[in-house]
Amino acid sequence: MNAMNNNILLKITLLAAMVIGLRAEAIAQPVNAKPKEQAALLQRDQDWAKTIATGDLEQIFPFWTDDAVIYPAYRPAVRGKAAIRQFVHANRARASYSLKTEPFEAQVAQARDLGHTLGRYRFESQGADGSLLTRPGIYLAGWRKVPDGGWKCMLEIHSPRYAPGNIGNDLIAPPENQRSTETPSALEPDGGTGSHRAALLQTRRQWSDAIAAGDLERIFSFWTDDAVIYAANRPPVRGKAAIREFVRGNRARPGFSLTSDVFAMEVSRSGDLAYTVGNYEFKWDGPDGTPVQRPGRFVCGWRKNEDGDWRCMLEIHSPLSPLN
Repeated sequence: MNAMNNNILLKITLLAAMVIGLRAEAIAQPVNAKPKEQAALLQRDQDWAKTIATGDLEQIFPFWTDDAVIYPAYRPAVRGKAAIRQFVHANRARASYSLKTEPFEAQVAQARDLGHTLGRYRFESQGADGSLLTRPGIYLAGWRKVPDGGWKCMLEIHSPRYAPGNIGNDLIAPPENQRSTETPSALEPDGGTGSHRAALLQTRRQWSDAIAAGDLERIFSFWTDDAVIYAANRPPVRGKAAIREFVRGNRARPGFSLTSDVFAMEVSRSGDLAYTVGNYEFKWDGPDGTPVQRPGRFVCGWRKNEDGDWRCMLEIHSPLSPLN
């Protein structure tokens, strides 16, 4: 009888220990804060959209970091808050000017130090002939956590859904000296992200080599299966199957070539999210054999796959003025 009681007591003790252990394990599990932080970042951009709609410029500027950069469509980069202030004031001085933005997506790194939002924008202003010019597009805003714990925009790039002839002659930048350049320090490891940055730079070089060699299968391997390309004046290209068709269609053009280079990079401390910024130039032969050149800037959003390799999850293009 005593043996039976001891056996029962032992089972109860073991069961209690298992329950306590499971509870302790559940408590110790890290909570995934990304969904909550992504919702907060999307709300931050929505708040910015509301502020923009009011036209209160002094409330608009605090949303940017002091070193922020804007890559407007068909125009040179606008670097730093002082230049952004001039840029915004000049635009808002146009007759019948208005700007509406509508953010629809946000992503945040696990470290909650870096993220982006995607949205639609729509500029309107009066042209020289009195007609209303409408300039819609897609934007990506790159956000950085600042010391006070808030999100500020460090990067903004516009992918237009309108031709350069629809922006007014005063908005078309001259073709010379349009390519963006940065100091080498923009690509040097910092902030404890050195190994992640080095791996991403190596991946980007391998991708460039595949593009230069025209190795399509290797080119496709650098995108995630759910990747999206926001090319200028085109609907979004969603998923690797659609990207295959898009790339093959471009490369079928006579005389087609693509060159690109990266000049800036932001990497999360958690090493799961990153952004590269660079120049691109498409070339091909027109119907009459005349060479066509289309330069621009791009941003690639990167995330790690299950093997720990960097892969491009989104790409957004912002063209400069056509060279011909």
